[in-house]
Amino acid sequence: MAIFRDGSIAGTIGGGMLEYQAIQDGLRLLDGEGPELRDYELDGGPLDMICGGSVRVLFHRLANPDLSWTEAALALLEEPCDAWLITRLDGGVATGTYDKENGLRFLPGLDGTRILPLCRRRVVCEHGLYVEPLNRAGRVYVFGGGHVSQALVPLLSRTGFSTVVCENREMFARKALFPDADRVELLDFEQMTARFTIGAADCLVIMTRGHRDDYAVLLQALETGAGYIGVIGSKRKAALTFDRLRQDGWAEADLNRVRTPIGLSIGAETPAEIAVSITAELIAHRAQNR
Repeated sequence: MAIFRDGSIAGTIGGGMLEYQAIQDGLRLLDGEGPELRDYELDGGPLDMICGGSVRVLFHRLANPDLSWTEAALALLEEPCDAWLITRLDGGVATGTYDKENGLRFLPGLDGTRILPLCRRRVVCEHGLYVEPLNRAGRVYVFGGGHVSQALVPLLSRTGFSTVVCENREMFARKALFPDADRVELLDFEQMTARFTIGAADCLVIMTRGHRDDYAVLLQALETGAGYIGVIGSKRKAALTFDRLRQDGWAEADLNRVRTPIGLSIGAETPAEIAVSITAELIAHRAQNR
């Protein structure tokens, strides 16, 4: 969260009294020196909060900072890779980036081998370093460009997922229908694996216009290492799909990889409600596999 001199903010650290107090403290620290760590207790006290636990906030004053790392950080946001921001708090505040391909950048003199163990956790403030995720590997591939997909993609984008929409109908494979998608691809569904390299960090959401195309994509999906495979449809469709997979020689372990009916069971009926249920399931999947 950025705090500006007029008290306005960009972003959030959760809202409520904690955020209000952090804003007030941040304004007082604007003319200070260097970073500062503050702990806030959530068990009553000055904040009058009863959540329990505590929150540690790093205040980092940006006054004529060296922003040489920002261009690399922005580029990493466009890539489907794990990447982190590394802020050095000792010996002068400086920020750099870390990712597998490029290693540690913009922090000369710091041993990159110290960073990787810290990156395996979500947010770390240890050994004079503040380590936080910048980007996560993986994309959500949405097969089908119908009403549910059009409701789903904006929700995925707003919850931090990178999305690729795939359609075999030209009229539905238009970027205008999916302004929030990273890419919109027109392709033959039979050629899915020939077009994309799917890995464990990727999620496949299958909701084409018909059962035949759904099944064609599903067969190819099971040949990939995708971490999540979901197929839209009723319980009856799910049962028939599983029966057909068994007849085609797929093992129960393979069937267990498939989430169908897709989405959390929240009684969703409309395209927008179904999109919420699918997004919620993908958020849960992402959290369980961080």
